[in-house]
Parts: sequence; structure tokens; C-alpha cells
Amino acid sequence: MTDPRPDALRPVRALQVAQERDWTLTVLDIDAAYKRYLAEGELWLPFCASCSRFLPAWISRCADHWDAGMEMAQVVGEFRLWSWVEYLRSYPLPVAVEAPYIVAAVDIEKGPRVHGFVLGPAAEIEGRGRGVPMLLDRERTKSLGTPVFKFASE
Repeated sequence: MTDPRPDALRPVRALQVAQERDWTLTVLDIDAAYKRYLAEGELWLPFCASCSRFLPAWISRCADHWDAGMEMAQVVGEFRLWSWVEYLRSYPLPVAVEAPYIVAAVDIEKGPRVHGFVLGPAAEIEGRGRGVPMLLDRERTKSLGTPVFKFASE
């Protein structure tokens, strides 16, 4: 049975276009590089040179510049706190973090919002508003293999 939706063939067509154009940076390549750089304590994301912006780690093509070459690039610019939540109960995670822990949404200048941990007591984050400058905690990011942020004032 054929799917009657107008965009039903879009993923199939996108794959054909990618193969025709010999695009080599795939989501799997990005994921492997993203994890490799995190293990080194660095945050690298896909970068579109045409619009000079970083994209989320699961994106392999810029929606505005499909023909542009994508590359992995180290994230530069400011990190700013968007929001956060404290978890008081432990949940199964792919990293060794014990409750209580904080998950923060951090905005990247010229880039996407990234989620990561802020390790330390919740009292350190309470009362801080949206837009507070953050830094990537390279040592903790390296040890956990996932983004860990700290306040720029630390």
C-alpha cells in the first residue's frame, strides 16, 4: 500500500540525494566524532560554513544549505544558562552520576541549545536567572563523556 501523504517519500528522496551527491558526513559519523571529542573534554558539533552556525549533534545537513559542506568544529562563543532541573531520585543513565544531580539547558552563541549536567549542590544554581554565563567543565566532561557545565564565575 502506498502512503498517501505528500511528504511520505521525502526521507527516501533525501537518501537518494545524499548518495548522488556523495555526502560523507552522516549522523553516525557525527555521533562517533561527538563522543570522541567529549571523551577528550571538548564539545564539537556539526558546523555549517555557509551560515556560520553550529547544529545539534544529530543533524548531518543544514536545513538552509543542503548543498553546503558540513564539518565537525569545536564550539566557540558564549554558553548561557537557559533552564535547569534538579533530579532528586536516581534514574538509569548512561553515565555515572548519583542523585541529586542537575540537568541544564545551555544556549550556545551561534548554535543550538545543548543539555548537560551541572555538578554540585542545587543551592549554587538557585537564584541564578536565565542568561547566566556558563563554561564547559572540560575535566568532568572528559571523565563522564557527556557535556558538563559550570558557572563562568567559578
